[in-house]
Amino acid sequence: MAESSEVAKIKEYKGLLDEGIISQEEFEEKKQAIMSHGDQKGNSVSSIINEVPTATGKLSTKSKIAAGLFGLFFGAFGVHNFYLGYKNKAILQLVLTIVGFLTIIIAIGAVILIGVEIWTFIESIMILTSRKGSQWHLDAMGNELLD
Repeated sequence: MAESSEVAKIKEYKGLLDEGIISQEEFEEKKQAIMSHGDQKGNSVSSIINEVPTATGKLSTKSKIAAGLFGLFFGAFGVHNFYLGYKNKAILQLVLTIVGFLTIIIAIGAVILIGVEIWTFIESIMILTSRKGSQWHLDAMGNELLD
């Protein structure tokens, strides 16, 4: 079955995004402009947008709900990032939390802990509200998270 030219354009822009040639914001703008026109048969392109491939073209075995909840409840320990495969970021969150606890007797520890909590809270909300195709809806391997 032949693709509409709009879907082909979106796939082309997605490829440019995956290669790092355009930003996520530029991709979203182009996609929105294309989607607002519909395809040649009068159908909305948004009904077939799920055909746009991910970086790997695969679905993850990881759940975005689980990742978001891990972040909300255990974010300071980097559990959500370990779960998604972002090991370096997870280790940084864990180390900062440990350093914060060890230095809480002096004021800097509290500042570190508050900073990590804000960071992980924002990450959790971004994961929970993410849509297919966004950077927050991918695991470390570039696979789309399950909704």
